[in-house]
Amino acid sequence: MTKIKVVDSIMGSGKTSAAINLMNNASKDENFIFITPYLNEVERIKKSVNNRQMYEPKVKKKGDKTQYKFESLHELLSQNKNIVATHNLFKNANDETKELILSGNYTLILDEVMKVVEQLQVKKHDLTTLFDSELIYVEDGFVKWNEEKKDYETRYDDIRDMALNNNLIYFKDNILIWNFPSDVFAIFNEVYILTYMFDAQIQRYYYDVNNIKYQKCITEFKNGQHSFTDYNNDHEKKLKERIGDKINIYEGNLNAIGQLDFSLSSSWYKNKSSYTLKKVKNNVFN
Repeated sequence: MTKIKVVDSIMGSGKTSAAINLMNNASKDENFIFITPYLNEVERIKKSVNNRQMYEPKVKKKGDKTQYKFESLHELLSQNKNIVATHNLFKNANDETKELILSGNYTLILDEVMKVVEQLQVKKHDLTTLFDSELIYVEDGFVKWNEEKKDYETRYDDIRDMALNNNLIYFKDNILIWNFPSDVFAIFNEVYILTYMFDAQIQRYYYDVNNIKYQKCITEFKNGQHSFTDYNNDHEKKLKERIGDKINIYEGNLNAIGQLDFSLSSSWYKNKSSYTLKKVKNNVFN
C-alpha cells in the first residue's frame, strides 16, 4: 500500500531541506520525482541533490521534430531518471505517465499542494458544438470523447485529451470540471507532500472524497540536518515560540514614513530623494 505522508509544517521549518536530505541519503536504486510550483526551485533542487543527477524535462529538437516538455518527461521516466519538474507539467499525467512511473520504483515529493480540481472556462456554444458534433458524450457523470473521432484535428484538443484520460466531470448540465487522476498517488512507493495547514487545503478534501489515506508528519532538526518525523501537536507551538522570541516590533519615528496617502507606491519611490529612500532602508534593515 502506498504510504502518503503529508509534511504539515510552518514555512521555514526545513521541509525542502529535509526532502533534499532524503534524496541525498537514499540508496541508488530508489528514484525520485520532485514536483514544485516554482521554476527557480527546479534549479535549486538540481544543484542541491548531490548523490544522484536530477533531470528537468525540456523542449528540444530531435531531427526535424520538436520534443515538448511532456514528451521529454515520458522519455526520462522510460530511462528511470530522477526528475524535477513543475506542477503545471505534472498535471498532464495520463495513462502512459502512470505506466512509466509504476515500473520505475519512484517516490514522489510534492512541494506544496496541487490544484487538483479546476473548472474549465468553456463557452456554452462550444459545449453545444461538441455535443452536436458527437465528439463528446456523458457517462456516469464523466465526459467521454468519441473514440472513433479521437484522431480528428479540432480546436478542442485539450478537452479531448482530458476526456480520453477520464479527467473531466460534467456538472449541472453546462460546467466542465477537470479532476486530477487520483490513482496517480497510488502508483508511487511513497509520497511526501510538503505544505502547511493541510486541513484547510482543497487537496485534503480531494483525498477524502477519493478515499485516499495519508498520515501527517513534521520536520525536525537533528544531528545537524533536517529530516521528517512523526506528527507532534506540540511541535508547531514550540517552533512558533522560538520564532516569536526572535521578533522585535519597532515602534519608533521611522514608522511615520508610509502614513500619508500613496506613500510607498511606485510613483512615490520615483519622486523621492535619496535622503528619504535612505530612511526607508534604515526602517527595513535596522
